[in-house]
Amino acid sequence: MLARKFRELNKGEIFWRKNHRLLLAVSGGVDSMVLLHLLLSLPAEEQPFFAVAHVNHQLRAASQEEAAFLQTFCQANGIPLYVETWQAPLEGNLENQARQARYDFFTKICAEERFDCLVTAHHGDDQAETILMKIIDGSQLQNLVGIRPTSQRDGLIIHRPLLSFAKEDLMVWARAHQIVYFEDASNFEDAYFRNRIRNHIIPQFKAENANFLKHIHNFVKQITYANDIIEVKVNELWPKVIRTVDNQWFIDLRSFRSLSESQQYMLLVSLWQKALVVEGVPVNEGQLTQAMTMLNSDVGAQELHLAAGWRFEKNYQEATLTLRESPKTRTAAVQQIRLGQGVYLSQEEWLGFERVDQPLEIPDKLSDWQAFECPVGKALAQQSLSVRHVRPGDRIVYNQMGNHKKVNRIFIDAKVPLKKREQMWLVCDSLGEIIWIVPIRKSYLSIVKETDKIHYRLIYLKSCSTDGHQNFLKE
Repeated sequence: MLARKFRELNKGEIFWRKNHRLLLAVSGGVDSMVLLHLLLSLPAEEQPFFAVAHVNHQLRAASQEEAAFLQTFCQANGIPLYVETWQAPLEGNLENQARQARYDFFTKICAEERFDCLVTAHHGDDQAETILMKIIDGSQLQNLVGIRPTSQRDGLIIHRPLLSFAKEDLMVWARAHQIVYFEDASNFEDAYFRNRIRNHIIPQFKAENANFLKHIHNFVKQITYANDIIEVKVNELWPKVIRTVDNQWFIDLRSFRSLSESQQYMLLVSLWQKALVVEGVPVNEGQLTQAMTMLNSDVGAQELHLAAGWRFEKNYQEATLTLRESPKTRTAAVQQIRLGQGVYLSQEEWLGFERVDQPLEIPDKLSDWQAFECPVGKALAQQSLSVRHVRPGDRIVYNQMGNHKKVNRIFIDAKVPLKKREQMWLVCDSLGEIIWIVPIRKSYLSIVKETDKIHYRLIYLKSCSTDGHQNFLKE
């Protein structure tokens, strides 16, 4: 039944077409191995071209065995295989750093090898875990959509064809077809929030109602529909109530107060989302309630202090949401660095620009500092590069098409604390294009093709005795 349903999805071209090129993310676990076998089971006349991408995180003893097995399996079945070996940093949230490394690799392979999409093995239980985690965390309605069957990440199209399948169905099918897979013991450790939901909460819901996963699926669908309707209404009300000027948002109080309480609430949530949440500024329900009270109060001038220097201020006719920039943000220093040079960015940070065959002489006291590298092409090696802190509106090229992404969005994905963001360094070329968000993200402009030998590189050294950036590399 499972294979038949998957074949119907394939024939229905819901996720891809016969002439598409698919890249499968395969870890070696039961979910991704079932996905791989399901694609292999399709008749030749229906089967799209696909390849496998695997990241060896080297975090478990079985990691090498998994990579070796996939190498043998793909070779025996004529499947192209792309493997990345990841070197874990000394500190930080390994789970989130590993996830970021995986998607960086998948994005790179899809761009270089011209795959149409990435296919992952997320299933119905993953969806249920995600929804419960969001509810427990107090997410807003628009964030309760969970895992989407199709989404985009840095321009990469991601399909999840198993989202309507239960984990147990995948396990049963794997056993029936004697599929070899590897179990990650860390999935059963209660140290992780998701694992506690997976191993303790979900089983209780399933015991109460065998249709629990179907109900979650329907719940997500209803939330999606509701959000669509809310978005239409908010977009209709927005120009009548809110105007934007130079990164400031103004609310006309008379127009706002003419709305129903539900309309006021959803409009304010939308403003919070567009102005604050997308910039990584934390807001909570209490602040939203305070803002609602302020906007409907007859009391004159009032203000609400938010995180990261943001303020919500109200006078008698309008309210303003604005960023009060700190002097530190406005006066960030800029340093220059050329090939063959090394500079101290601070007492605990050092950056070098070297030829691989002519390495710089690194000061002895830096020998035990943690190192990060960024390859640099020949064209960049001939330039004077600038090193500076982040500025509002900074963007980085993230794919082969030259599309840009806000640096602040990168920080949000990496869970970089607000107080750390203004301390982060950017390396830019002579035109001001960002090459490297040190040390968490490289621009596509810095990518050296795998067929090319790396001749030049930037080296960033960070004292391990301090609260380094690696402590918050999360997605």
